[in-house]
Amino acid sequence: MASDILSQVITEIKECSYSKFSLQFDESCDVASCAVLLGFVRYIHQDGIKEEFLFYENLLTTTKGEDVFNIINSFFTMNGLDWNSVQQVSVDGAPAMMGGHRGLRGLIQAVNPEISVDHCIIHRYSLGSKSLPDNLKLVFENVLKIVNFIKSRDVNSHIFKELCKEMGEKYEVLLNHTDVCWLSRGKGRNTTVIDAHHTVAAFLGKLRLWIRRLEKGVIAQFRTLDQFIEENSHDTGSLLQTINKEMSDHLKGLETSMHQYFPESD
Repeated sequence: MASDILSQVITEIKECSYSKFSLQFDESCDVASCAVLLGFVRYIHQDGIKEEFLFYENLLTTTKGEDVFNIINSFFTMNGLDWNSVQQVSVDGAPAMMGGHRGLRGLIQAVNPEISVDHCIIHRYSLGSKSLPDNLKLVFENVLKIVNFIKSRDVNSHIFKELCKEMGEKYEVLLNHTDVCWLSRGKGRNTTVIDAHHTVAAFLGKLRLWIRRLEKGVIAQFRTLDQFIEENSHDTGSLLQTINKEMSDHLKGLETSMHQYFPESD
């Protein structure tokens, strides 16, 4: 079934009215700590933009740019695809991917200098949004340990589900935390680079607004936190002062981090 779907995708790529197509790759590690290469393709089909999963390949030895290029080039050869038909390639920004000589970018452009290779906006957003001060990172890491412990065994998940039922909680299932599937963040049909840039610009604007409100002592934009403080704090003033400082510092650090990955937004 998988081969039939791939065959259909390859056929549509070759027969599309616009002869060019774009690619997106991520070299990462799966849950078993095995190095893998994921590929996606975007092309014109029946007067619309179509986006499909292309392949999943294991990187058996090293993860150098040459290894990645050889896998992609072999896939092209096996399926009759032409590098001259590639318009643009987005990658995860690692040196093996973005290197201008021995990296994937350099090797692709050695075959076809007209191909544009860039660091994927979604991945830059993912990296920029990871900024956390040490005290908040400690809390976050402890939460991850708890979640991963619950999800590590079926019996733990069953006990957790029953506990949630007894407490009358709305949600009873936890999601695993992973950095592998950044490619799935923000992706969607008919999402363009312009849409992605608008999303980043809107997020930066929201950050600046939140920082200004925190500096005025306003936390209404964080509804859960606002409700928690109102219901549980007897000394709201001093608690708010501490929280505002921590959150303001975090948001300012996040804004700085985002600007490092999106200097064009300045």
